[in-house]
Amino acid sequence: MNSALITIMNLPKAARKLVALLMTLILLGLLAMAVAVPLKLVMSKKQELEFKREQLGKIERSIESSQVADRGVGSIDETGLFLKGDDEGVIQANLQSRLSSLASRHGVEISSVAAATSYENDGIRYVGISTNLSGDIAAIHNTIFAIENSVPTLFVMTARLSAARRKGQTASDKKPMLQVRLSIFGASDPNLAEDS
Repeated sequence: MNSALITIMNLPKAARKLVALLMTLILLGLLAMAVAVPLKLVMSKKQELEFKREQLGKIERSIESSQVADRGVGSIDETGLFLKGDDEGVIQANLQSRLSSLASRHGVEISSVAAATSYENDGIRYVGISTNLSGDIAAIHNTIFAIENSVPTLFVMTARLSAARRKGQTASDKKPMLQVRLSIFGASDPNLAEDS
């Protein structure tokens, strides 16, 4: 090291200035890297944190929108397991009303609703409706989630999905639209069958 310094000191004045300038540039470069690398790590962590906050916000909004405030359909028995009404037509009308409420709450459009053919399984009569819905994926998901988590219990027995486009929607729109045909059923009160 001493011999290198002696050699540099014996160089002409212009060469010594050049060596001093190069050493200064090297030191400044090392200093810049020492600051830039940690700064880059901090910035990437900050971006990652912002992304995770955004994802958390989406999850929280999804949870809030999927909670069912009004969990009943028509009147229910003491256990809350069965749909009640004077007859199947009344039960289907109550189901239609409930579906309309859920669909509007989640931003889904209903294009049609019709009575579905009732059926019996293991001594329990199931009454239902068929409906055509359209909306974005999240809205359809939240609506189906609300239907299946309502009390009395409702079942989506069939679902047919197809891609749809709204007027003026372009292929680059971020929310793809779906058209869905659902058959929704619930168990009717066994006392209804005995009364009629």
